[in-house]
Amino acid sequence: MKKIDATEPIPGPQPSLTLENAGSYDPHIVPEPPSDPSLVVRTAVRVGEALGHWRRRRAAAAQDAYIERWKAAWSEGYHAGFQGIPGDTVPYRSGPQRDAWLAGWHWASTHGDRHNPSGADAEDRTVPYVGPRVIGAASGGAVGVAFFAAARWLWRSRRQLRP
Repeated sequence: MKKIDATEPIPGPQPSLTLENAGSYDPHIVPEPPSDPSLVVRTAVRVGEALGHWRRRRAAAAQDAYIERWKAAWSEGYHAGFQGIPGDTVPYRSGPQRDAWLAGWHWASTHGDRHNPSGADAEDRTVPYVGPRVIGAASGGAVGVAFFAAARWLWRSRRQLRP
């Protein structure tokens, strides 16, 4: 086997690197990949996709578990606030669960008990009476909407005619 010397010219015709032979460069033109990638490339792509899906599922599961722990701690604090437990008796020492428990406890201390309909705040939560005429007019569907649009158009057109 012959050793190649870097100072020795490479045999055969060499393409010229002059501006006449260079094509215009367009960054928007993406070169086409080979029509048939090798088995190694296809395998690498499949392995990469599988690992990517696995990592995303694992990250989503960790986020879901975090949210569930936070919701459980908030709910514990919420119920503790309604039971009159003082806020300094947090069952968690530190971290997001402690913050969630305190947030639930604080919310319960600033809001009325929603589970007790006979409580002092029950009057504030009553739904105002909606008469049957309003409900009947709203249940007209497409005919009701068309009637409403026509009435509105007529009202606006009559209003614009008057000086």
